[in-house]
Amino acid sequence: REYVILAIQGPKSRDLLRKIIDVDIENMPLFGCDYAKVSGVDSIVSRTGYTGELGFELQITPPENAKKVFHDILDVGKEFNIKPIGLGARDTLRLEKCFLLAGNEFEGGRTPLEAGLSWAINWDHDFIGKDALLKQKEKGNYERLTCLECIDKGIPRHGYVVEKNGKIVGRVSSGNISPCLNKGIALAYVKPEYREVGSILEISVRDKKIRAKVVKPPFVSKDWAKENS
Repeated sequence: REYVILAIQGPKSRDLLRKIIDVDIENMPLFGCDYAKVSGVDSIVSRTGYTGELGFELQITPPENAKKVFHDILDVGKEFNIKPIGLGARDTLRLEKCFLLAGNEFEGGRTPLEAGLSWAINWDHDFIGKDALLKQKEKGNYERLTCLECIDKGIPRHGYVVEKNGKIVGRVSSGNISPCLNKGIALAYVKPEYREVGSILEISVRDKKIRAKVVKPPFVSKDWAKENS
C-alpha cells in the first residue's frame, strides 16, 4: 500500500490536531499510535517526528486523500500561524536537536559506539560484529560524534575537514546554519583527545578556516521555542 505522511510539528501541534481528529491524543505517549479519522479521512496517527518538538505524524492511504487533509491542516492552522515546510527546514530542526541522519551520521563505515548509540546495544547476547565492538570499546581511542558551534561566520557542510593547529582531527557529518542560534553548527566525527567541551577547533569551509567550539548536545533545547516566544 502507498501512504502519504504529513507531519504536524511544534508546541501547538496538539492544539491544532485535536480540532480535526476523532480520537483522544491528549495522553498519547511518545511513539504511541492509533487509527483515526482526520478531517474524515482514514489515517494512522502517531506521536512521532524528526524535529525534536512536540509533534504528530499522519499516515494517509490512499495518497489522493492526503490533499484534503493537507489543506484542512493549513486552514485550521491559521490561528496558530502554521507554515508548510519541506525537508530542508526539517533538516535544520533535527540538526539543532542533534538527531542523527542515515547516510550522514551512521553509515557502513561507522559503529554505534562512534555515533553515540551505545545505549541501543544489548551486550547480553551474541550478534554479528559484537567482538569488533567489544575490542573498540576496550581500546576507547575511536572517533566520536561531536557538536561544534561556529564562532566565525560560515556554513559547515557534510564532508568538511576539522583541524587543530593545521592537523586534521575530524570530519563534518552534518552541518548548516541554525535559524534559532543564527550561527553555523555541525556534527562531526572527531578524535577523542580533541573532544573536550570548550575546545576550539577549525573547520575548513571552501577557501578559509572558521573557528568552532566543542559544545554539549543539543544545540537547541526542546524548550527553546517556549523560552524565546
